[in-house]
Amino acid sequence: MPVFGKGRVRRPKFYGKPELEGVKIELYRESVKAGAASGRRYRRSRGYKYEITPLSGVERFLHFNVTHWVLKRYKKVKRPVNVLDWGCGQGTAITELVKRLPSKVNAYGYSKDFYPSWTENPHVKFIQETHDQVPRFFKKIPLDLILSLAGLHHLQASMSRGVSLAVIENRRRWLKEYKKYILRLAERLAPGGVLVTSFIGLPSHVDEFASSFNPKKDRVRARVLHCSYYPGAPAGVDNIFMLEKI
Repeated sequence: MPVFGKGRVRRPKFYGKPELEGVKIELYRESVKAGAASGRRYRRSRGYKYEITPLSGVERFLHFNVTHWVLKRYKKVKRPVNVLDWGCGQGTAITELVKRLPSKVNAYGYSKDFYPSWTENPHVKFIQETHDQVPRFFKKIPLDLILSLAGLHHLQASMSRGVSLAVIENRRRWLKEYKKYILRLAERLAPGGVLVTSFIGLPSHVDEFASSFNPKKDRVRARVLHCSYYPGAPAGVDNIFMLEKI
């Protein structure tokens, strides 16, 4: 229920010093290849508005089993897992997660827009601010997981608006600007923490972006999943970008 930022009620609390142990990224892979091999026809998945996408939709579109990952992380760090839904909309997915694992998750949601339903939600701490202000709310809260189905996706789109990505110099300038923000978020991840988001552009663009991260210098490990073959993905969500804090 507390809403921070422009409608701040009180600042987030620190939940104790964590045991910083790394965990591997777990991909949520549906039997797409198996189904294709068997000749099975796919039913196109039900579409959702991004603002109210349920947890099952987030897991399916990002190919990432959030519940399973959080349970494994909880066993590692021996404390509630800090999860941020970046671009949470009404908070449907993050609310479902904390209801599913009530004693194992500290839930946070961010959106640049305010939703009246936030004030009636006792399970999630919401933040309404500009995107560049988000990292400052987690100076003393090590995040374990940052999820973003379409929020960071839309931030990318706004950064690249009016830019021809076919021009190498323009694309590199755009990717550099976006990388700076991703690294700012990564600074708030605990070791072993993960950021998972969709990525706009061609597969070559996300590959170029992932290769720009230096594990020794940036202290992160980037991974890419190309899922354009998946017929249930929302329009434009063809690549998944994952970052793990070392």
